[in-house]
Amino acid sequence: IHTYYPDPSCTEFGIINCIFGNFPVLLPSSEEPLPEIVSLDLPSIGEISQIFEKMEKEYTEKSIGYKDALSSYLSLILIKLLRESRRRSAGTAHSVILPILDYIENHYKETDLKACADYLSYSPAYFSKLFKDNVGMTFTQYVNNRKLLEAIRLLAETQLSIDAIAELVGFHNKNHFYRLFKEYAGVTPAAFRANRRHIHRKKEKPAESGR
Repeated sequence: IHTYYPDPSCTEFGIINCIFGNFPVLLPSSEEPLPEIVSLDLPSIGEISQIFEKMEKEYTEKSIGYKDALSSYLSLILIKLLRESRRRSAGTAHSVILPILDYIENHYKETDLKACADYLSYSPAYFSKLFKDNVGMTFTQYVNNRKLLEAIRLLAETQLSIDAIAELVGFHNKNHFYRLFKEYAGVTPAAFRANRRHIHRKKEKPAESGR
C-alpha cells in the first residue's frame, strides 16, 4: 500500500516502513492471520514505540548481529499486534470505556481516580474495577503511562528542562517522576534526551565525499 488516509479525528499520523530484503523474519506461529488494521491503545503504542526506538538504534549503530536483532524485534512487534487483535476481537465494553479514555486523554495532567469517577457518575470502587477489567491495568498505571509518553515527546522535541517537563505533564513530585520514567523507558530522562540528540546528530552529519 502506498496511499494512506488518516482518520480526520487524528491529531497525529505517522508511518514507519520496515523493509527486510535479505534475511528472514520469524513470523508468529498462529493459524489466525494478522488483520489489515490493528487499533492500539496507549500502553500498546508505548510498548511498540520503545521497540522501534531499539530497532532504530540497532540499525544506526550496526553492531555485530544487528540484523538478527532487527529480525527478532520485528517478530516481537508482530506477536504483540496479533495478541492485541485477538484481545480486541474477543470483545470489550467499548461503549463504556471509550468515553472514559477520551476524558482521560483531555485531562490526564490533572485528573485522579475520584475526579474521573465523579465526572462519569461512577463510585470510585466500581470505576476502578471497571477500568482494570477492560483496560488491563489500573487507572493510575494508565494515567502515569500517558504522562510519561507526553514527557518522552517533550524531551525529544523541546528544550524544556527535565523538571519543567515533569511539572508540565502532571508529576509534581520530581523523585516520583524520575523513578517511574526509569521503570518505563529503561533509562533516566537525561540519558533518554542525550541518546536522542546523539542519534539526531548522526543522521544530520553529512557523508564525507572523496575527491
